[in-house]
Amino acid sequence: MSTLTDLKCRNASCKPGKKITKLAAGDNLYLWVFATGQKYWRFRFYSQGKEGLLSLGVYPATGLAEARRKAAALRTDLKAGKDPSQVRQKAVREDKQAQADTFEAFATEWYEARSHLWSAKYSKGVLSALQTHAFPILGRMPVKDIEAPDIIAVLHRVQATGATTQAFRLLRIIQAVLDFAINNGRLVQNVAVGREGALKAHKSGNRAHVSQKEFPELVRKISTYDQIGSREVMLALQLITLTFVRANELLQAEWTEFDFEEMLWEIPAVRMKTDRVLLVPLPPQVVAILKDLKVMNPNSRFILPGRGRQKGIASNSLLNALKLLGYGGKQTVHGFRHVASTYLNEAREGDAQMFDSDAIEMQLAHTIGGTRGRYNKAKYLAERRRIMTYWADYVCGLAEQDGKV
Repeated sequence: MSTLTDLKCRNASCKPGKKITKLAAGDNLYLWVFATGQKYWRFRFYSQGKEGLLSLGVYPATGLAEARRKAAALRTDLKAGKDPSQVRQKAVREDKQAQADTFEAFATEWYEARSHLWSAKYSKGVLSALQTHAFPILGRMPVKDIEAPDIIAVLHRVQATGATTQAFRLLRIIQAVLDFAINNGRLVQNVAVGREGALKAHKSGNRAHVSQKEFPELVRKISTYDQIGSREVMLALQLITLTFVRANELLQAEWTEFDFEEMLWEIPAVRMKTDRVLLVPLPPQVVAILKDLKVMNPNSRFILPGRGRQKGIASNSLLNALKLLGYGGKQTVHGFRHVASTYLNEAREGDAQMFDSDAIEMQLAHTIGGTRGRYNKAKYLAERRRIMTYWADYVCGLAEQDGKV
């Protein structure tokens, strides 16, 4: 057994006139002491008749005990017929892959792929949530090693500050990042799905919206907006009312997404909050508005081009229009979704509910939990066509009551 001790390692120095002095620690382990004062652990071995040499770390960061442990592991590999050099190279490759597969790496890539489609405010909020809450705990973890308790720990820290809504929002971001890792073949299961139950239930603060009784008057006022503002903004408000999609899903829409033969609008996953494609059936009233927009901007790739024509118009344009119509603080763009959802879920044929609740939820692009949540973008499509036609007929009928579609 070598008499090399930690004390001898600390006091070791290179012999005068030498560039390196090698101190044996036993079992082919050596401490190389350089004339510069640096000290490195080396493991000497023979595999397939050839001599090899592996570095096991720098002293004192790697102490004597740890170096011996590493050397023992390599000797075990040798006895099993494995070449320690190849084992080391594999470990290095796996370590590099693990570094590339961290939550922070995937979150950064996901953010860069999508943030250009978001408003500046929303983009800033997503990045802040990741950097402030997710990265400190999950950032350096390979996504495959993240388990439900890790995510719950992040969420509980946020909710402990009283920011319940922010905790739910952060969970949706984490779910989207892990879905991105799955879609890139680096993860099998999204352990963030279903973690809502770990958070305290909160009463959803629905975005401001008018009542069902007030809705007809709002529809009629929107149909007159071109008298005080842009016709393009008026048509955008009408499309939001008729399709009840989220603002970003409409305002950044491109003509390539529309199939006028199948009467379908396919919103790509990259622009969806759920990171899933959404099919929107197109009633005749929606098609008529789209044709009007095409005439207005025949050479634009966006159906509602903004300034510079590099992206769609800003959601603030719609909010400002609602304010001009007298609905500031009473109706938001997102609020049209609530109005439509309530009306469609309450629609009756006699005593029976007129539409399937799951079909309504899918058209709203809401996540359905449990076995009901198995996603198929075309599921309930026939029922969803019926829903969209019924809703368009209802809304346009309200506008026609004032003599205008």
